[in-house]
Amino acid sequence: MPEMDGFTILEKLRQDKKLRNIPVIVITGADLTIDQQQQLNDLGKRLLQKSSLKEIELIETIENALQRVRTN
Repeated sequence: MPEMDGFTILEKLRQDKKLRNIPVIVITGADLTIDQQQQLNDLGKRLLQKSSLKEIELIETIENALQRVRTN
């Protein structure tokens, strides 16, 4: 992304009261550093690695995210 990275976008979403409850699932092919993984964890985001991504895991993750939205 030319103007900001995904971490910046996640932080901006978290800061906006209207947007903070939007479920975000991060799927990456990159090897994240331990600090980046911790940052995602701190933001409460689920990380899925493309290299080990299984269809059922993606579907379960989406269903869980949607369930959390429905109960809020």
